[in-house]
Amino acid sequence: MVNDMYESSDGKLYVAENNGSTDILQQNSIVKKAAFQNVVINQFYITQDQRIVAATDTNGLYEIKNEILIKPPQSFPGSTYNDLIELNDSLLIGGCNGSLRILNKRLELFSEIKQPKYLLTFKIYKDSKSRIWIGTNNGLKLVSLSENNNHDLHFDVVPASFNIPVLKNSYVNDMLEGNYFND
Repeated sequence: MVNDMYESSDGKLYVAENNGSTDILQQNSIVKKAAFQNVVINQFYITQDQRIVAATDTNGLYEIKNEILIKPPQSFPGSTYNDLIELNDSLLIGGCNGSLRILNKRLELFSEIKQPKYLLTFKIYKDSKSRIWIGTNNGLKLVSLSENNNHDLHFDVVPASFNIPVLKNSYVNDMLEGNYFND
């Protein structure tokens, strides 16, 4: 099973497999079989400053530099991250082990929203209005920054149009924002 793929600027395709192996392909050929081993990469995330961060199962976060997987120092090196996005130009938000973690650019913990143990984050999405949506095993959630403290996050009430049973109680694995025009 393939978890994610990433194409580097030099045309190499990194294929992260759920068995803990990452292959590197170029021009329809395998350049490196099992280039990274024993690290289940769930997602490759390319930051605005072109860093490649890998969110993993039980191995925290890694960076890829020159085809090498590097593990920077971090507060929770054994965490599972399912998804990761940039919150703004200096912070990232990651779905991890029953919480949402806000990390600085050095991948150090900045803030955290603890979630119930049963609530798993599958997808984090930032929409065109800079709202942060969380797809979980228990429906769609909306995250907001506290008005008086810009690093405190909390769950907010979803807008009425999203407050429907299927989005409250179902698994939400992915999201996409569409353009809708009123006649």
